[in-house]
Amino acid sequence: MPDSSLNRALKLTNEIFENIDTEKYKYKGYELIWSTYGKVHAYYSIPYILKGKIPQNYKPSNPKRFILFFIRLLKDISLTIYSIISILIIVISNKRTTIIWTGDFYRDETKGDFRLNNLYLELKKRDLLFIDFIRDNANGYKHTLKNMFLRKRPAIYYNSMERLFTLYKTSNQKVYLKEENLLHREILNNAIRVIATPEKINFFVKIFKIIKAKNLLCWHYSDRAANLIHAAKLSNGFSIGFMHGSGMNSYSPHEYINVF
Repeated sequence: MPDSSLNRALKLTNEIFENIDTEKYKYKGYELIWSTYGKVHAYYSIPYILKGKIPQNYKPSNPKRFILFFIRLLKDISLTIYSIISILIIVISNKRTTIIWTGDFYRDETKGDFRLNNLYLELKKRDLLFIDFIRDNANGYKHTLKNMFLRKRPAIYYNSMERLFTLYKTSNQKVYLKEENLLHREILNNAIRVIATPEKINFFVKIFKIIKAKNLLCWHYSDRAANLIHAAKLSNGFSIGFMHGSGMNSYSPHEYINVF
């Protein structure tokens, strides 16, 4: 393997996960710690190899923290209300539902994520009911509202619902290592806040049951989709579809989790 920065970062990530006591993170047979793999690799291992230090999570001052939280709360309440209305529409339809995990994107031809090409058109052609589970929009609330207006169809903003119904709890999960290593511990202490949790998984199991979900279309396992994927796996008769095979070995960590 060439001694590039990316390969050294991949080596560090794999060493970290080889050193984790994964049994400590088991829930109903699943080792939830793997949901942090992508965050560890892309947000901590790569920057550490490139810059020689671990990036620290941004912590605003108390007044600013309160203002930012209040703004997020208002956004989450509005998107959760939209999501609940969407759930009621799906329930009234009384059909089994396909869940599409997606970013907050829009394409005129399909009124959905451009990366999914004609999937939406095919589902409509076959008269199959579907609903987007949309993650947070990195382009801001204004962009979210614009896409919502353009789609004009039910959608669930699952990050907003997840935060509200778990009362904004962050993971207090501890780091368990087989052998003490200060670098491994420091990286994991930063990254473990995004770990999939039983509380969030069970919340989505209930949502899936309410909307009579039959399958989940998703295209990678990471902290952004892990709670949904585990909820799907714990839902009886559920199937999970992935979009494509592996593309990159050392940068996109969800493509190859080598150590797993």
